[in-house]
Amino acid sequence: MKSASLVLFLLSCAGCSLTPELDATVGLDNAKAPYPALQPLTESDLATDTQLDEDSAAALDARARELRRRAAALQALPVE
Repeated sequence: MKSASLVLFLLSCAGCSLTPELDATVGLDNAKAPYPALQPLTESDLATDTQLDEDSAAALDARARELRRRAAALQALPVE
Protein backbone atom coordinates (compact mmCIF):
# COMPACT_ATOMS: atom_id res chain seq x y z
CA MET A 1 0.00 0.00 0.00
CA LYS A 2 2.90 2.32 0.76
CA SER A 3 4.40 1.79 -2.70
CA ALA A 4 1.06 2.56 -4.40
CA SER A 5 0.77 5.78 -2.40
CA LEU A 6 4.33 6.72 -3.30
CA VAL A 7 3.71 6.06 -7.00
CA LEU A 8 0.51 8.10 -6.91
CA PHE A 9 2.32 10.96 -5.17
CA LEU A 10 5.19 10.93 -7.68
CA LEU A 11 2.82 10.85 -10.63
CA SER A 12 0.85 13.78 -9.26
CA CYS A 13 4.10 15.72 -8.77
CA ALA A 14 5.12 14.97 -12.35
CA GLY A 15 1.75 16.22 -13.57
CA CYS A 16 2.35 19.58 -11.89
CA SER A 17 5.79 20.12 -13.40
CA LEU A 18 6.42 22.96 -15.82
CA THR A 19 7.19 21.94 -19.37
CA PRO A 20 8.27 24.30 -22.13
CA GLU A 21 5.76 25.07 -24.83
CA LEU A 22 6.64 23.45 -28.13
CA ASP A 23 5.62 26.54 -30.05
CA ALA A 24 8.26 28.53 -28.20
CA THR A 25 11.04 26.28 -29.53
CA VAL A 26 10.36 27.14 -33.19
CA GLY A 27 11.65 30.45 -34.48
CA LEU A 28 9.32 32.85 -36.28
CA ASP A 29 11.09 32.33 -39.60
CA ASN A 30 10.53 28.57 -39.35
CA ALA A 31 6.98 28.90 -38.08
CA LYS A 32 5.95 30.95 -41.11
CA ALA A 33 7.95 28.95 -43.64
CA PRO A 34 5.96 27.17 -46.35
CA TYR A 35 5.73 23.39 -46.40
CA PRO A 36 8.37 21.76 -48.59
CA ALA A 37 7.29 20.67 -52.04
CA LEU A 38 6.72 16.95 -52.39
CA GLN A 39 8.50 15.19 -55.21
CA PRO A 40 6.75 12.39 -57.10
CA LEU A 41 8.26 8.93 -57.00
CA THR A 42 9.82 7.67 -60.18
CA GLU A 43 10.47 4.10 -61.27
CA SER A 44 14.14 4.47 -60.30
CA ASP A 45 13.11 5.33 -56.73
CA LEU A 46 11.37 2.00 -56.30
CA ALA A 47 13.21 -1.20 -55.54
CA THR A 48 13.09 -3.35 -58.64
CA ASP A 49 15.21 -6.35 -57.63
CA THR A 50 13.27 -7.76 -54.69
CA GLN A 51 12.90 -11.34 -55.90
CA LEU A 52 14.49 -14.12 -53.88
CA ASP A 53 16.64 -16.64 -55.67
CA GLU A 54 18.88 -19.57 -54.76
CA ASP A 55 21.70 -17.20 -53.67
CA SER A 56 19.54 -15.06 -51.38
CA ALA A 57 20.13 -17.16 -48.26
CA ALA A 58 23.89 -17.24 -48.83
CA ALA A 59 23.97 -13.48 -49.40
CA LEU A 60 21.99 -12.88 -46.22
CA ASP A 61 24.31 -15.16 -44.23
CA ALA A 62 27.36 -13.36 -45.63
CA ARG A 63 25.88 -9.99 -44.72
CA ALA A 64 25.08 -11.20 -41.20
CA ARG A 65 28.66 -12.46 -40.75
CA GLU A 66 30.04 -9.11 -41.93
CA LEU A 67 27.76 -7.17 -39.58
CA ARG A 68 28.76 -9.41 -36.66
CA ARG A 69 32.45 -8.88 -37.54
CA ARG A 70 31.95 -5.11 -37.61
CA ALA A 71 30.04 -5.20 -34.31
CA ALA A 72 32.84 -7.19 -32.66
CA ALA A 73 35.41 -4.71 -33.95
CA LEU A 74 33.39 -1.80 -32.58
CA GLN A 75 32.93 -3.48 -29.21
CA ALA A 76 36.70 -4.03 -28.98
CA LEU A 77 37.38 -0.29 -29.24
CA PRO A 78 38.17 1.42 -25.94
CA VAL A 79 35.49 3.74 -24.61
CA GLU A 80 36.77 7.25 -23.98
